[in-house]
Amino acid sequence: MASNEATRTLTAYKGSWDFYADAGELLDLRILLAMRRMEGINGPSDPALEPFKGLVLTPEEMYRLLSPDSGKDADPELSHLARLAAEAEARMAERISLTRAQDVFIPLLYLADVFELDSFELQVVYMLLAAELDRKYDKLYAYIQDDANCKYATPDLCAQLSGGPFEPKRSVTGYFVSGGKLRTWLLQPAATGSLHSLLALPLKLDERILAFLLGIGLEDKELSGLVKLYSWSEEPPALETGQELQSKLRQYVETGEQQKVVFCLWGAQGAGKKLQARHVAYGLSQPLLVVDISALNRHERAAEDLLLRIRREAKLHGALLAWDRFHLLQGDAEGTTGKKQAVFDVIRQEASPSFLLSAEPWNPLPWQEGMLFLEEEIPYPDTSERMRLWHTFSKERGMENAADWASLAGKFRLHPGQITGALDYARQLIDWERLPAPDDRLLHKACYAFMQHNLKRKAVRIEARYTWDRVVLPPEQKEQLEHACARLKYRQLVYGEWGFDRALAYGKGTSLLFAGPPGTGKTMSAQVIASELNLELYRIDLSQVISKYIGETEKNLHEIFQEAGQSGAILFFDEADALFGKRSEVKDAQDKYANVETAYLLQKMEEYEGITILATNLLHNLDEAFMRRFGFIVKFPFPDIDHRELLWQSIFPPQVPLEPDIDYRFLASRFEMAGGIIKNVAVSAAFLAAGADKEVGMKEILTAVRSEMRKNGKLLLPADLGEYAELLKD
Repeated sequence: MASNEATRTLTAYKGSWDFYADAGELLDLRILLAMRRMEGINGPSDPALEPFKGLVLTPEEMYRLLSPDSGKDADPELSHLARLAAEAEARMAERISLTRAQDVFIPLLYLADVFELDSFELQVVYMLLAAELDRKYDKLYAYIQDDANCKYATPDLCAQLSGGPFEPKRSVTGYFVSGGKLRTWLLQPAATGSLHSLLALPLKLDERILAFLLGIGLEDKELSGLVKLYSWSEEPPALETGQELQSKLRQYVETGEQQKVVFCLWGAQGAGKKLQARHVAYGLSQPLLVVDISALNRHERAAEDLLLRIRREAKLHGALLAWDRFHLLQGDAEGTTGKKQAVFDVIRQEASPSFLLSAEPWNPLPWQEGMLFLEEEIPYPDTSERMRLWHTFSKERGMENAADWASLAGKFRLHPGQITGALDYARQLIDWERLPAPDDRLLHKACYAFMQHNLKRKAVRIEARYTWDRVVLPPEQKEQLEHACARLKYRQLVYGEWGFDRALAYGKGTSLLFAGPPGTGKTMSAQVIASELNLELYRIDLSQVISKYIGETEKNLHEIFQEAGQSGAILFFDEADALFGKRSEVKDAQDKYANVETAYLLQKMEEYEGITILATNLLHNLDEAFMRRFGFIVKFPFPDIDHRELLWQSIFPPQVPLEPDIDYRFLASRFEMAGGIIKNVAVSAAFLAAGADKEVGMKEILTAVRSEMRKNGKLLLPADLGEYAELLKD
């Protein structure tokens, strides 16, 4: 009757410590039972040896070991203790059932569910936990094992506390072999080179599992910096783009497909790959564990151990797995293939959908092996979308009036994450430079900070220092350059709001051909365009592009345009006729591949959405079909007298000390020089004046002119100097 009354008053556990108290009482009863078995059946024959139990071996003990069945049922107290233990175990089972029904979280029970532990494995875990909570178990475990030095749990002790010392151990030892659930997920690895037998193997909970059971650790410290956990209850930021992709992903995972699916999402940094995965996990009410492949490659621990810990962490949290920067495992480099296979082994063993987040596309077919890979690109938003994102994110940061967002949207192909990063960085630059508000210059600088490219491998960056007031060109050419700049300034309006973006599949970039003699202002004009638009300018190093090997030139061009696409930089091919000369009639294989290179350049120029400038000294060398592909052909004439006079007047910076009687008209009329040569003369004259500690005058300029003419094999005669001939008589 009392037993029935106790049963009716049982309640669910209030929490983990309430549960641990009951588990401790049951463990103590089992220890008492084991002690009674030891002492009641085979107590020491000589009481004087009691203090030395476990240290002295007696003949009686040896006989007991060889005849374990003698008198095992002789002690009535043994039966009483066994009955108490069975009743305690039954009460715990009922309280556990009530606890599960009320959805109370008990870490040990949760652990049993996650790793599918049976009752014996659950008992082992608590035995090890008890030793961490109360030092009395050090002595008790040593006593039961008849060894004062064995103050830790072993498989043999686990067997004794579950079924007694006389039960065969073969049903227990299998729990502790390598590869079993206990050794794989919950226990510290056995010491390397351990001489212990399997039954005497020291058992200790892994620190991560101990922290989980005690509720004092949310993540594995060994995985710090390697993984990032997003809680199922933490709503991710709204998707500003890619809603259609999210809907497609969600619909697929919610259909309950049986085949293991791996979503391969690729796109540039900031595209929103991780955010897409977070939304899928949030929709499934599951956490998301994101693994950084770059940190995995750098980590000092073996990848196999780290991947096992990652898998365990995902199990503990019930999380989906996402592998960020997966492109770092692409290719066939030594060590990459093995690590990639190990990652796929982890993915294959998890039932939930997984995500591979990469900056590059990848062919998964050779790695399928029962998994379904679904690949999706996250492209750059179009111009109108980018403008909307600039407006939205700048307003959130109180910077809505900081810049012309339409202009920035047209210039920079940025993903949402890159736009937010650029705005935040611009705010930091404002604080650093102590400005009252952001300006256009800082925002452009911030945008470039988020542009990732390697153009410097095959190109040289030119600092754009010139502005419109420094360009001396006829009105027609200047107007052409201004129209070219307008193409990019009003890109969002024409392509976005007016719909040309949807009407044109390609050819949305701006291509210019600069043609004219050396020194007529082609490079300066390229700098003016870059300065006007606040864009980077890269001069292509032709020596790094042209290759005698078939196919290499196209490969180099592809790399240049691909890298430029990341930054929106202006590509300036100086002296381009060296590479893109007149297409010849095909007479041999070399001519055939020269034409292939030209055709490939035409294709890449049409695909590129930025500005491409080709400069040539010999316009007639370019094929007519090639010239038709340019939006603008700007012909740079050799300057006449009036333009040369303007060049002479504007070539010296305002800080240069000049004599007041410099005859610019005389210099323009007597010396037919292009702007590049005039610049060389001005610099040489300035150094001559600095060396003589005087102002720059006609003598220094004429001396520099004479030196420049000698470089080109020409002589400067006294008759050429007219009234200034006396200045060079020395």
